[in-house]
Amino acid sequence: MNNSTHQLLATQSRRFPVDADRLWFWTANPDRYAQWFPGVVAIESLSNGPLRPGFQMRETVALVPGLHARGNLTVRECRQPHRLQIDGTLPLLKPTVAFVIDDVPGGAILRWSMYTRQHNPVVARLLTILVRPMLQRRLRKGLDHLGQLVSSEQSRSARV
Repeated sequence: MNNSTHQLLATQSRRFPVDADRLWFWTANPDRYAQWFPGVVAIESLSNGPLRPGFQMRETVALVPGLHARGNLTVRECRQPHRLQIDGTLPLLKPTVAFVIDDVPGGAILRWSMYTRQHNPVVARLLTILVRPMLQRRLRKGLDHLGQLVSSEQSRSARV
């Protein structure tokens, strides 16, 4: 991530009791984002095949209850199963999401970060003040949702 073009807005980490490959299944599967990524209403693939640099999607996000916005997403970096970076086109925010997955004994750690590519220093500062707290809550909530989905999946596979 280039710190001269990306300003960190929020970041959260969590350890999961699955390996990086299994965690990658969730983080690199945009069709599942609405299940665990707070604010994502829907994502539509505009490209075919697996995620890769240049892969295009269209997202619908809930900015606040009742107010939705649409924007395009482009995969900038995709190194399975450890790193995924996606740039979005939502005006003002100009978001970049980064997922970094590290293997650890007995599982994997997911670090989820949200950045802005906003170059106007006044707007970037306002985003930091106004949007950061909401994004921190969304990331924390998203990791909680993801943890529940992973646990549920593990319980089902253990019963089979």
